[in-house]
Amino acid sequence: MLGAAWAAPVVVLAVAAPGAAASQGNTLTYSWAIETPPPAATPPLWTRFAVVNSTPDDVTVVFRATRAQGEVTMTSVTQATGWVPVEPSTLGVFERTAVVAAGTTRSMLLGFDGASGASAAFQASLIPSIGSTLTPSFPVIIP
Repeated sequence: MLGAAWAAPVVVLAVAAPGAAASQGNTLTYSWAIETPPPAATPPLWTRFAVVNSTPDDVTVVFRATRAQGEVTMTSVTQATGWVPVEPSTLGVFERTAVVAAGTTRSMLLGFDGASGASAAFQASLIPSIGSTLTPSFPVIIP
């Protein structure tokens, strides 16, 4: 089962900014991939979620997900410079906001826990200040 967790795909989606064609490179994209655990990591599975802004403008984004989904729970966040908790917080919901400057990337490590072999198609929302809400999904399998 460990091999399945490490073979999870990287998910990438591009959305054109209003008035811009995707072919011009004016897009907001995200990726979500398995990550090497940080030192002294407690949860058994870590992923890196990243937002890339190739638009000419700064974009504010909100990442929102229910912490417990299926058999897994998002229990930790680290290396999240620039991501700020949304207040007031909602019980059981992980929510962070960040400004992604034009031409930059903003990322964070998300830790997941559950019984060995537990899995879920973990769903989130990425709400940008321009364009439509994106719905990232990642196949989480606890080693």
